[in-house]
Amino acid sequence: MGTNDTGSGGADGTSGADGTGAGPPTRCRACGWDLGEPPWTAQGPTRTICDCCGAESGVDDVPVERARDYRRRWIERGAEWFDPEVRPADWDLYDQLTRLGPA
Repeated sequence: MGTNDTGSGGADGTSGADGTGAGPPTRCRACGWDLGEPPWTAQGPTRTICDCCGAESGVDDVPVERARDYRRRWIERGAEWFDPEVRPADWDLYDQLTRLGPA
């Protein structure tokens, strides 16, 4: 399950598994939500499903163009949460999207 680590990301808009910015990135490549675990490892995708947008790592986020298209379609549909029970009360789509980095 993802966590909202506002303010504790790495310089590239990703956070590490330990929340310090060190280690593998833990953000969804499609929407920027912190998954709480790396969606990719050295062995490949972990098939993690994003609580926010519903993207599956290794399916909806490669190549980069597919992640961008998934994001665009998700936003066009109203950026509704895949698991609304996880959505923080103070969630802000714009703030989250700014954490994506160059992808």
